[in-house]
Amino acid sequence: MEVLNLVDSRPGITIREIAEELRMQANNVSTLVSNLVKDGFMERHTDPDDGRVVKLHPTPKMLAASTELADRLDVGVSDALATLSEQSRARIAAALPDLRTLAQALSSQL
Repeated sequence: MEVLNLVDSRPGITIREIAEELRMQANNVSTLVSNLVKDGFMERHTDPDDGRVVKLHPTPKMLAASTELADRLDVGVSDALATLSEQSRARIAAALPDLRTLAQALSSQL
C-alpha cells in the first residue's frame, strides 16, 4: 500500500526513491513494482533524458482503487465518529492540529 501511495502522490517516482523513502532494499521494491505492473496498478516509463532511469506512474485502475479506498475510509471514520458523544467529537477536532504537527515532526525524523 505504501508503494502505491507514493506512486499515486508522486507520479514519476523511481524505484530507488521509493526504496529510500520506505527504507527498503531496492531489489525488494523492484519485485513489488514488477507485481504491481503485472497486475495493472502502475506503468513503467523510461525517462526521456536518461534511458537508464525508469519512472513509475499510476494507471486508471490504481487511481480508481485509490479513490474507492479513500471513500471507504471516509465512510468508516464518519460512521465511527457518529457513535461518539458531541464532547468526544469536539475533543478530537481540537486535537487534530497538534496531531498533524506531531505527524510532520515524526515524518521529518524518519
